Amino acid sequence: MGEALVAAGHAAELARRVRPSAAALAESLTERELAILALLPTTKSQRELAGTLFVSPNTLKTHLRSIYRKLVAHSRDDAVLRARSLELLRPGSPGSESPVAAALGMDHQRS
Repeated sequence: MGEALVAAGHAAELARRVRPSAAALAESLTERELAILALLPTTKSQRELAGTLFVSPNTLKTHLRSIYRKLVAHSRDDAVLRARSLELLRPGSPGSESPVAAALGMDHQRS
């Protein structure tokens, strides 16, 4: 029983070491990735997001893969939840999360 507790404690410590901090994640995301991240809570499709950002859908997909990798997320919803838990997005205010997106003048409120 004691060995299981030690193993669990070791696993938790290892996870803390491997999982990057919110500050490190924020610094690793590019300005463009932060702008895209701010748009993810909206109901826009990937094609609509690409149009909003003036990039091709394939370019958007490349950015999304990078965001998912950096946030250790497997989907758009996972990325939003992870970003909110790391305070990279403000909960409950889709579209106004990122100062980068605001500076770019992106209209991304839900319809």
